[in-house]
Amino acid sequence: DVYKRQVHGTFLCKQDMETEFTAKRDRTFEERLEKANEYYSKFPAKVLMVIERSSGSSLPLPESKKLIVDRNDSVSQVKQNLAGHLGIQGTPFELITADGTRLESTELMKSVFGRHMDEDKYLYLRITEQLNVIEDEEQFLKEKAQAVEENKGFVPIVIRKDGENKDLWRCLVKREMSLPHIKRWLERQAKVLAPNCFMFLLAKQTILPFSELEVPSEAKFETLYENWRNDDGVLVLRLRSEADVQEPEKSDDRWLAEVAFARRPDSKHVAVVLKEYQRKKGGDAPQAFRLIVRRELPISKLIEELKNRLNLAADKTLFLFLRSKKLVLPVAKLGEILERNADSEGILSFDYSETSALGSF
Repeated sequence: DVYKRQVHGTFLCKQDMETEFTAKRDRTFEERLEKANEYYSKFPAKVLMVIERSSGSSLPLPESKKLIVDRNDSVSQVKQNLAGHLGIQGTPFELITADGTRLESTELMKSVFGRHMDEDKYLYLRITEQLNVIEDEEQFLKEKAQAVEENKGFVPIVIRKDGENKDLWRCLVKREMSLPHIKRWLERQAKVLAPNCFMFLLAKQTILPFSELEVPSEAKFETLYENWRNDDGVLVLRLRSEADVQEPEKSDDRWLAEVAFARRPDSKHVAVVLKEYQRKKGGDAPQAFRLIVRRELPISKLIEELKNRLNLAADKTLFLFLRSKKLVLPVAKLGEILERNADSEGILSFDYSETSALGSF
């Protein structure tokens, strides 16, 4: 029975508007009202405010936060002070009243208090990021269609691990949000790959690393969505760990995108094809791997990675040969070999051969 709907420009769960604030459980209505009357008799220019986190939000906020603000403060000032108090500067968020109204930044707190004061004379607000996580796939598709067709100011995005089609998160985000905001949100999630993971876009057979999209004017989701959304109207973000060796998805389009990315002048990677050497013609097709590898990786590490992928026994080893049949020394680095041995597409190809690590006599 938890469904999403748009309220004054912000998507909320129905349960967020119906669930009682936890702060009300601590004291009875009479006790809260008595305390509020006592306080306002001494400080009439103040507002007693209770802020709680919206469901699904990952903001670092205790279960319930009680604050006192000046009635002449604007909502923008309150949000700025709150961001500093919670340590979430730079993370866009919204303040929502108990009845689902989003507070406008230019409003004064005395106006907000006058319209949304509870019967116990407290102002109850919920805080949420400017994005909405929707776990149910059918509901996400429904909300996506509404957001796109009715131009409600939100962009549908999906976040996945690289190499997997399973969605980690399905979200609707404000068009004015930028990728750094999403990154900070991701860093607070338990499912993030690792501290050294990075994000990139993959659309229209083009790869864009996250680091290139941090310029605010270019990183707004409105711009990203217009240029890089998929045919189904969703912007896909992928997370990839900066491991030394990556094996992209099997599709040819994806491989060509990775090759183009590796050929960039500032790239730290190289596209590598490893193919099993066939001593005799015929028989089964040789096994092959298409990998994206860091240029600084020594051949010995690449051999070790290949052995793991082939599940070789401990007494077996591998030798790598260039297509010219020249043996590659284990101490050499891929970047050193790349310049003189890559093909016209910038791909470095090797044949590999399995042999026993120990000789016999």
